[in-house]
Amino acid sequence: MKHITLYFLLLLNLSSCFSQKKGVIEKIEREYFTEKITEHLTKVPLLEGYDTEQVITINKEGLYVYIKDSTIVNADMEISLYSEPNDSVNTHLIGYLKGLIKEGKREGIWTKEFKTNKQNEFVTVKRFNYSNGILDGKYQVFDINGKVLSPFLSTHFDRADKKSYYSMYKNGTGYYYDYYYNTGILKERGYYLHGKKHSVWLIYDRKGYPIKKSIYNNGVLLND
Repeated sequence: MKHITLYFLLLLNLSSCFSQKKGVIEKIEREYFTEKITEHLTKVPLLEGYDTEQVITINKEGLYVYIKDSTIVNADMEISLYSEPNDSVNTHLIGYLKGLIKEGKREGIWTKEFKTNKQNEFVTVKRFNYSNGILDGKYQVFDINGKVLSPFLSTHFDRADKKSYYSMYKNGTGYYYDYYYNTGILKERGYYLHGKKHSVWLIYDRKGYPIKKSIYNNGVLLND
């Protein structure tokens, strides 16, 4: 009887731990995906002659278009990023994406700016290059203090040369990674093949532990 009681308590404890871990995962994933939800919303095409009050979205073909009339966008862009979807009462601005949209696709150098703890201060945390809408060229990630972040900076020699370190994409093919910019802890890593997610992608929590694994084949999610 004593053994049965101990076994029951062990099962109860494991069940409780699993429930707590599941709650943490759901919270992290929800926070992680909000940037992707709100990334395509903006009211600030900057080229002279454009109606700055038109909202822009991304259509089924992946092109930036005006919601009002589905016109393909050609404009310098400043895209606001929020902590929650725009219909949330708790939403607040956390950063910007800035770059050129050419014939509905990202082109040239783009930057991501992230809000620091100082009032109204934003710093560059990403710098990437696009060609015809896909990553092509140098790719760099920084923390809020300007330190270059990369999972490939593993040795002391690598870290000593971190100021000039970057990854390279060629025609949309290369390794992707992103970080929690305040702490420098890895948030996501994966691989793009010709502009589409491919092979294993991992998401990490704020302590650096993997919490989600996804497997892609040329952009198609194989596990759910």
